[in-house]
Amino acid sequence: MSDFDDVFDAIDDAVDKLHREIMFSAYSAVAQATPKDTGTAQNNWFPSITSPSKLISDSPGAFKSREQVVGGITPYSRSYITNNLPYIRRLNQG
Repeated sequence: MSDFDDVFDAIDDAVDKLHREIMFSAYSAVAQATPKDTGTAQNNWFPSITSPSKLISDSPGAFKSREQVVGGITPYSRSYITNNLPYIRRLNQG
């Protein structure tokens, strides 16, 4: 392996680590900022990779684990955090 390969591998590792940190921080911020009554809206923030999630859950629950949020991330992949509840915008606007 050449020195360039080592440099590129180090860059990929750094990008991957930063991407995971940003994704987990963003997920945590939106989930915690969501008004909570039953927890259903808060539980419907879904992190996903490559395309937005279309999931809807009707159960309240705890925050997703770090691995659930960042598990599929690879360097330069696209990531999304979506909430598909029909009332989420109104709820977050107060």
